[in-house]
Amino acid sequence: MNKKIFVATINWIKTNEPGKIIVPLNNPTYSPQISVEGEYVVDGSSWSVFCYNFEMIGSNRTKSLIKYLNQNSAPDNLKIGSSFSLYEMGKVVASGKIIDISKIDF
Repeated sequence: MNKKIFVATINWIKTNEPGKIIVPLNNPTYSPQISVEGEYVVDGSSWSVFCYNFEMIGSNRTKSLIKYLNQNSAPDNLKIGSSFSLYEMGKVVASGKIIDISKIDF
């Protein structure tokens, strides 16, 4: 079980179009799959997170809140300092690092 909400910095990967980065900013229902410390499958399943990108802190970098979609069954593998990657349709779209535990829910 992992009911924590984490603050993360996320670096978004550029698409094939030169200079174009699509960042789902201010969308609390954005829910990509996640791999933590290189592990995509945990306990036989892949996992998704809600990822609320609330602040641009660079041209392709956000400050974000993340939490597991199914918090009751989620693995307890996120902690401050954890590195992760986000996926859409099997492709990596971003990488990030947990920097804090949030006191704010979304």
